[in-house]
Amino acid sequence: MSVLLLLPYQPHLCCCLIKNCTITSSSDRNNTHVTSDTLLLNTTNDFDEANEAKRILLKKSKVKEGLQHLLSLIDSEAVDSLLLQHVDGTIQQLIAQCKAVSGDSLQVQKNTAILSDEVKIAPNAKMQLQKLHRTSLKRGASKGKTVVSKPSKRQKNDLLAKLSLEVEESDKLHPADRSDTSMPDTESNSYYTNTMLRLGPHNLNLVALKSIEPYLSASELLDIHSHDAQFVCGWLIDEVINGYFWMLEHFNSHVLYIPSTTMLVIERNHSTRRLWEDRGEGINDSTLIIAPWNPTNYHWLLIAIDIQNRNILYLNPLENTNTSSLPPQANQAFTMMTGFLKNKMKIEESEWRLVCPPHILQEDNSSCGVYVCHYAAQLVKNELLTVPASAMLLRKWLQKEIGSCTLDNDNEKN
Repeated sequence: MSVLLLLPYQPHLCCCLIKNCTITSSSDRNNTHVTSDTLLLNTTNDFDEANEAKRILLKKSKVKEGLQHLLSLIDSEAVDSLLLQHVDGTIQQLIAQCKAVSGDSLQVQKNTAILSDEVKIAPNAKMQLQKLHRTSLKRGASKGKTVVSKPSKRQKNDLLAKLSLEVEESDKLHPADRSDTSMPDTESNSYYTNTMLRLGPHNLNLVALKSIEPYLSASELLDIHSHDAQFVCGWLIDEVINGYFWMLEHFNSHVLYIPSTTMLVIERNHSTRRLWEDRGEGINDSTLIIAPWNPTNYHWLLIAIDIQNRNILYLNPLENTNTSSLPPQANQAFTMMTGFLKNKMKIEESEWRLVCPPHILQEDNSSCGVYVCHYAAQLVKNELLTVPASAMLLRKWLQKEIGSCTLDNDNEKN
């Protein structure tokens, strides 16, 4: 006996009606049976497709609203002076990606970073919550001890193997083609958060070291975001930059560095009494001060101070600044640093002048921290800032520089 039910299309209701039924087609001589599983699968697929179409329409509507909001924001004078170039670079990259996947371009540029929709937090916003660290450890040489030592061959090989695998692959593969190289699962959450490198007062865990890499697999990003929701692929975490600047100070007696957290203190005109307190009168023998500065929580700048020539250097990886028309950030940097130098080193504000030397620029929207480290190293070595170098090349260089310096924990404890 055949029963015909005529009902409006209601997927959930249909699923309930046919769950335990078997329908036999009498018109088919071979008595072919259509089971409830087949009908359930077809109904569910239709329902999923309808939901997916609605989701896409909703997402497109949100994107259009976001673009309209962006158009209204870029008319702001503050955005125009501080973020316009960054916004332009981001839009150009998004256009290139859309052309690539829509077939308008023959290939995707390898240096185009794909940003996740889930990333909504400034990666360095956590700097506001950090406490002021001591600028450097007391020199072990005064006690006849070695504070910093070269790693053993095994230590160096193990560390570089962990850091260089994805960096090498990223130079060859676009993120979409890259294989999943996520780290093994562990029961403990300490895998990503345990300290792997100690550079003076700065502790670098696996999350920090992974920020040197421009591309990571989707599973790796999920694992890292479970430990650090602010992580953005390719954006250097502040402890990486601070640790490298500490290295430059430690191995070059004429150099002083100011951590990014202390720059926030200077920006707010608070006391920096503890800065360089272990150096004592030795600060008067220094000729160069280097300081990473992130005033917007989105973009790194370098402030360097040439003490002998009384020059304050301002370097922005996005542009070569013209001293005849200085942006507000350059004037802000000059004002706060002259006040700091007057209080800390007793040098009058009138003796200083602002200099914006020509330098190579970043070609993406994620490598400003890498270029700031490069500028600092070039200034310490008194070398040119205009020698061309790609972001990928500088990432490999920074990875090897940091990997070549480990702290001897036993000596430190002694």
